[in-house]
Amino acid sequence: MDKIFTKKNVFLTIPIVLFSIAIVLMLSIGVTKCDTYVLNLLQGIRTSNYTLISLIVTNFCSPLVLLAIILIMLIAFKNKKIGLFASLNIVCGLIINQIIKFAVARQRPISYMMIDESGYSFPSAHSMIAMIFYGFLIYILFLTIKKKWLRNLVVVLIALLIPCISFTRIYLGVHYPSDIFCGLLFGYIYLVIYITIIKKYMFKNWLIDNSVI
Repeated sequence: MDKIFTKKNVFLTIPIVLFSIAIVLMLSIGVTKCDTYVLNLLQGIRTSNYTLISLIVTNFCSPLVLLAIILIMLIAFKNKKIGLFASLNIVCGLIINQIIKFAVARQRPISYMMIDESGYSFPSAHSMIAMIFYGFLIYILFLTIKKKWLRNLVVVLIALLIPCISFTRIYLGVHYPSDIFCGLLFGYIYLVIYITIIKKYMFKNWLIDNSVI
């Protein structure tokens, strides 16, 4: 019994419960007043500058950017498993995201969309991938950067990128806020489970101190 209430279990159980509640509410209520209120609010403050910034930030989850970061990881880290597991992380996350999308089949907020996006809306792939990919990157850099000040700076900057990417999806009108919230929530759940499963294979017979060139 004493192992049931460990920090890891609590930090994983709470998001699972919240995600489950959100799914039930979404399936029973659909688009909430909160969803439309936020979209209407953001629609009223759109400017060309905000839109340009949003388009730039949202592309941090584009295939080209993610591929470029993975290539950098394959070059920078002596342990090539890190880059391979980062790739597997995205592939598995996208597959799970698409399964949920087709299972829920929620339409996008078409009347609010500023850019063309296809497919279903729930959960947001951008917010989910931002969480699982950049969250994984944070985990790796936290282990490999020796200088504390540099490690903290890099971790904070990347951590800020996750909500920023997610916010752009609402601003650009391609997702409801609940799509974003659940995407981040499920991305976190997936990330904790993924790291727990693969870390023993990724770090087997390998010294963290020798990981960065």
